[in-house]
This record gives sequence, structure tokens and C-alpha cells, in this order.
Amino acid sequence: QQTIRATIEWSYALLDDVEKCLFDRLSVFSAGVPLPAVEAVCGENISGDIGEILSSLVNKNLVVVQESKDGLIQFGLLQIFRQFGLEKLTESGKFDQFADRHVAYFRYVAEQAAVELRGPDQIAWTVRMIALSENFRTALKRTIEQKETELAIRFSNYLFEFWLRHADFKEAQYWQEQILALPGAQDFPGLYTDVLNGLAWITWFRGEKKKGIALAEQSYAITNSESDTVTKVVSFLNLGLMLLHEGPGLAKGQSLIAEASEISFQIETRWEHARSLMAHAFAQIRRKDYQRAASLYADAHRIYQDLGDLNFQGVSKRLMGNLELMRGNVREGVEAYQQALAISRRVKNPLQIAYN
Repeated sequence: QQTIRATIEWSYALLDDVEKCLFDRLSVFSAGVPLPAVEAVCGENISGDIGEILSSLVNKNLVVVQESKDGLIQFGLLQIFRQFGLEKLTESGKFDQFADRHVAYFRYVAEQAAVELRGPDQIAWTVRMIALSENFRTALKRTIEQKETELAIRFSNYLFEFWLRHADFKEAQYWQEQILALPGAQDFPGLYTDVLNGLAWITWFRGEKKKGIALAEQSYAITNSESDTVTKVVSFLNLGLMLLHEGPGLAKGQSLIAEASEISFQIETRWEHARSLMAHAFAQIRRKDYQRAASLYADAHRIYQDLGDLNFQGVSKRLMGNLELMRGNVREGVEAYQQALAISRRVKNPLQIAYN
């Protein structure tokens, strides 16, 4: 280790001031990142072209460049080089400045992703989010450690869409439980309830049924008396779906889903309305009204097609396959499963792949 350290120090000493500056700042990244991320986080007051400086550091074997199978080119530091860079950045008194820039950048990307992952560019965005996962963890951890409660809640809510679609349920639960424990979290009721909704669904889905329903009921209690919003729709849908799976809660579950569907239609939030249609279809299945359920699934599928949400086209198609098998239509059911599986593979959703 001493020999390696001496080699790093010798190589570092040969760099010019601009190269040293960029090398130090690169240490705030916990894994490789594309050039735009380097420019956004590290480029402040650096003279010269960042790409050219990076190339120089690559040629001097101080920065690693990798190309993924999806064609993403990323730059990063080996861990021992990163530790050296962190020491230098800390010695310069600039660690907090660039760690904060790192957080701000990845929170911004997560905010974009929360929208884009529901649209026609979701495959490219999924690839990007997977590649940047370790940096998201580092940025969210710092936000929590700094007790920046509102920013941490927003950050977590932005990332939830990715956790949901990439089936990172354990990770989602881990972060969201930390978020809810932050001081003053309930001072931001709308954002707080969004976290409750996400945690309720994930917890219930992971098998902690009582805990999930308790969280959903807590969210419902907050939103029930409030004006109609997307958060209210999600709250009603979550609790309604959970209750539909419980025998004694069937009537209330159906009522909540019907109300959520009406609200989502009135406030013109099409994605949540499509989800409410799928939930309503499940309610019809519980009533053995398979024809009505098929119509509702088809309506939801068309909305997801219009929105360009390929992932949920796959989800709705799988549910349509389930229904066809219930109706005894084996050929149609298998065909729907095959279509859903092909979609799930394209969007890199491991849970939906397993379901199919």
C-alpha cells in the first residue's frame, strides 16, 4: 500500500494545476459518470475543455473510462485514487462545496427521471439511472446526514419511480424509513404523504401486510379531508387495492378505488387514472365480472400507449393475460404474457420479467 501510495503521489505531482484541480473534484463521485455530470459538478472556474482535461488524466492512468454494453461512456476513479483525491479536496477546504454540487446535480437528474421514466424515453432513462445508482445513494445519504429534511423528502420522492420500476423495493424501504424519521418531516404534509404512500405500497408488497395497511390508512387519514390532488388519488388507490386483497375490506376497497378513479378523471391526471382503471378492473374480477374487467384493462392499456409508458403497457398486458386465463382463453392469455415479457425485458424490469 505504501508503494502504491508513493506511485500515486509521484503521478499526481506531475500534473499541472488544472489537472490536479479536476482530479481532486472527481473524487466526490462514488462511481463512474458521463461527461455532462463531470462538467456540471466539477467544471466551476476550470479553464480549458473538461473533456480534453479528462482525456489527459485517462492517458496518465489516473482516470478510468468505461463503456457499458448499452453504450454509455463513463469516467471515474479507482477507489484508492478516489481516497487520495478526497484527501486533497478536503485539505483544500473545498470538499463541502463540491459534495453539495454533487447532491444538487443528482437531485436534479432524479427530478427529471421521475417524469421521463413514465414517458417514451423511459428505456434510455432506465439505463442512465442504473448506471448512476451508486451516486444517487451517495447524494441521498449526504442530504439525510445534513438533515436537510425538505430536500431529502423531495429527493426520495423523485427516486421512487425508479425504485418502483427497477424493483429496488428493499432499497426504497430503507431510504423512505430514514426519510420519515427526519426531524420536521411532518412539517411538509404533502411531501410527507407522498413518502407514506410509497412506503405503504412497498412495505405491503414485500409481505408486511399489516404494516403496509397501517401506513396506507395513515396516508388516507391525512388526505381524506384535503382537496383533490394526485397524492389523494394515490392514497385512495393504495388503501383500496390493499383492502381488496382482504376479504372483510372488499366493499370499502371498491369504494375507495371508484372515488380515486373519479378524482383522477376530474383533475386530468391520466397516468394515475389509468392505474385507477386497472385497480377497478381487479375489483370487477373479485365480483366475477370478467367482461367489465377486460374492458377496463383495455382502457388503461390505451392510456399507457398514449403516454408512451412502455413499462406499464407491459404491466397492463400481463394483467390482461391473467384475466384471459381466468376466462379459459389459454391462447389469448399466453399471447398476452409473451407480449408483456418482451416489454419487461426491454425496460429492464426484473420483477415483471419474473411475473411473466
